[in-house]
Amino acid sequence: MLISIGYSACHWCHVMERESFEDTQVAELMNAHFICVKVDREERPDVDQVYMAAVQMMRQQGGWPLNCFTTPAGEPIYGGTYFQRDQWINILKQLAALWETDPEQVQTYGRQLTEGMKISALLPANDSSRRPEAIILEKVRENWSTRWDKVNGGPDKAPKFPLPCNYLFLLHYAAATGHAEATQHVRLTLDRMSAGGLYDQVGGGFARYSTDAFWKVPHFEKMLYDNAQLLQLYAEGFAFFQEPLYRETALGIIKWLRFEMRNTEGAYAAAVDADSEGEEGKYYTFDPIELKGAGLWERYQKFYHTGAEARWEGKLIALRINHSAESQREPEYWQALSSLNTDLYKLRSARVAPATDTKIVTSWNALLASGLIAAHRYLGFDEGLWDAEAILSAIDPEIGRPLGIPLKHVLDSASQTKSFCEDYAFLIAAWLDHYEASFRETSLERAEDLMQIAFDRFYDSAKGLFFQTAFDQDDLLVRPTEISDNVIASFNSVMAQNLARLGGYGKTLYSDRAMRLLWGVEPEMVAYPEGYGNWCDLYLKVMIGQPQIVITGPDANKWAEELRSSYLPLAEWAVTTTPSDKALFRNRFEPTKTQVFICQYNSCSLPIANLQEATQHLKSPLFYALGT
Repeated sequence: MLISIGYSACHWCHVMERESFEDTQVAELMNAHFICVKVDREERPDVDQVYMAAVQMMRQQGGWPLNCFTTPAGEPIYGGTYFQRDQWINILKQLAALWETDPEQVQTYGRQLTEGMKISALLPANDSSRRPEAIILEKVRENWSTRWDKVNGGPDKAPKFPLPCNYLFLLHYAAATGHAEATQHVRLTLDRMSAGGLYDQVGGGFARYSTDAFWKVPHFEKMLYDNAQLLQLYAEGFAFFQEPLYRETALGIIKWLRFEMRNTEGAYAAAVDADSEGEEGKYYTFDPIELKGAGLWERYQKFYHTGAEARWEGKLIALRINHSAESQREPEYWQALSSLNTDLYKLRSARVAPATDTKIVTSWNALLASGLIAAHRYLGFDEGLWDAEAILSAIDPEIGRPLGIPLKHVLDSASQTKSFCEDYAFLIAAWLDHYEASFRETSLERAEDLMQIAFDRFYDSAKGLFFQTAFDQDDLLVRPTEISDNVIASFNSVMAQNLARLGGYGKTLYSDRAMRLLWGVEPEMVAYPEGYGNWCDLYLKVMIGQPQIVITGPDANKWAEELRSSYLPLAEWAVTTTPSDKALFRNRFEPTKTQVFICQYNSCSLPIANLQEATQHLKSPLFYALGT
């Protein structure tokens, strides 16, 4: 068999499709010797994970289009990503000949590789009762910092992917420790990403990655999952650094999502293509003659580079000039830039726009719900909470549904109704975020319900980790899982975070399971931290004692709004104005008195009944345990 995996917005998938799959000679050769199966990775991430793992074992790298040749049983024997037409024809002929002359050798290799895939999915046994060590995070930072680009931000290589969960961890690490180098690296990266071509200066939203080391020339496709996570990153970046640029970037993401990606039910489309009219980036670049003809050239020069540094294939990529921090703190600056961008948007809207993949992916929409809630919390963007609630209503409409009824991975797909662990992982996280924004206990209860379903369907207690597919799905060669974080955090790391959070709200058994997962990845986390950013974030949270801020009493909501002006991203919040039997509120409610309880390392402070005193306590660097 030939299993070819791609997605709608993948530029090189379209190139290989045009060059090879739609070529009559190549298609005849493929169909004469192989059963050819085309898979949309967004519909079937489980299939993608199985064969991506196989290709990575064979070639130490992967990507899309993902092409994997298998035995009739689906066991992988050869694979890779994009192949040129002539190269592809040679591979087809060689594999066909090998199968004809020595099928036993092919099948033996397939069985051996499959066994290797099963072994690689295991975590080592570990002791969940251990405690984290500060030296581990120091090693993580030291190892990682040797691969930071000190000039352009991000990693010291190209292409450059945003990898939001990595920079969320580094931002949280900077907030917790005050470490100067980590703080500077996060700031530099946020600055450079938002000023470059990776960010659509005119229409908002980020492209998938930069093809160079300077964040200049993007791979122009836009993915919902990138922008969902980058929205949270820039919202938190604004909370920490108080840079107006970060606020404007976050709001630009929201504006693009609302205007171009939202459907009538309040959910959001999956992706936008890189190509239009068969040309990558045509929609997003400008010709100086075009700008002059539209009367925009002089204004354009005030905000965007026009020299060689901004040129790409004869056109201009909008690269924002780095004006002084003082000018960027003036409302007039952003008003003038916004006015220019509005006119530029009108100009390019006359072109043929790239196609939008309108399917609704549950896990990605859950990620966006969390991003919008972050915008509500850290930017004061009230509509962010409303938009997040619309998403949650669309992707998880029956809050009171009986346990065991599965979610749907792609909402608008008639052919695919399977749910995956990633859907539960990100949806649980979104409901927990919603609880900490709204303090509605029904949201916390929904997260608890979904976690129970996830355990029943996806958790292997013997191995101590979650699998992507449910226990009763048997149509794959191996049961796929993922441990390392990538452009999206792995569902096991997200589940570990969810378990730790729920443990803090009284589900103590979940805390042990979170730690079992965390200790299983600790050696890899230290050796290659950029592949374990969300795990590092959990380690940091446990390291500082999983802080919890509990507020009870008649003015609890008002106090919470005031106290949350401090940037405390790793703390859990629990707030109630009425009596509650939840674990954190038990024996802590007085109807005539508002009180704050600050809990850390499994113990809590005496009640603080003075708002000013509580504020000073939370702003103290002693709140975090790592010091500087």
